[in-house]
Amino acid sequence: MELLNLAVGASLVVMLVRTLYWHPRRNAQTAAAVRKERQRIAGELHDLVGSQIVNALLLLDSPANRLHPAVRTLEQCMLDLRLLVEVMSDQKGDLAEKLAALRYRIQPVLDKRGICLTWIMDVDDGEMLPRRAHARELCRLVQEAVSNVLQHSRATHLTIELRPRRESGCTEWLLRVMDNGVGMRQQPGEGVKGHGVSNMRRRARRVGARMSIVSEEGMGTEIVVIVDTMQFAPTVIAST
Repeated sequence: MELLNLAVGASLVVMLVRTLYWHPRRNAQTAAAVRKERQRIAGELHDLVGSQIVNALLLLDSPANRLHPAVRTLEQCMLDLRLLVEVMSDQKGDLAEKLAALRYRIQPVLDKRGICLTWIMDVDDGEMLPRRAHARELCRLVQEAVSNVLQHSRATHLTIELRPRRESGCTEWLLRVMDNGVGMRQQPGEGVKGHGVSNMRRRARRVGARMSIVSEEGMGTEIVVIVDTMQFAPTVIAST
């Protein structure tokens, strides 16, 4: 019961911070103040909440507890918290840079779970990539997909790919997350639902991207996002 209470408490903290972070912005002046406050909160989260989760994991670090669901929940909370702090602290950079930072954070967790990562970044210098708000939304989409892999898929292999697609003279970017896990259940007439799918679709829509999911029970899951470079015009995407 004590393990469960620790895990639930950590999950609630991360959910609360997400709610605070995605509060809508009203104007440029408010946005600047919000960014400053986010950076302050990010520091507090890293120093206080993060250290508490680490201490809890150290207390539970024994062979008997290593595979306990509560320990895995705490590990997931720690990963989510680190990624959220990173997003709150850094509003710049293109999609390739943000994905590289994501890889740095998830690699130790994947290694611990025995999940092999195939990383494909076919990006040349000077190519037009999603930046700022567009990059943030797409990176969060990938983070949601990776979280599903860690929590639900029981996969042993994960592929994350970003590469250009040039068709009919129009340049698009293909962003793909694929695993060899148990797959997701299809709802008759509705396709794949649950496990954060609606959030991923919402993020794709907000940057004008097209998202598709191919998943069968026992056959793994493939999430593909296509982004047209015409969608990268400098606009402000309000956080929600």
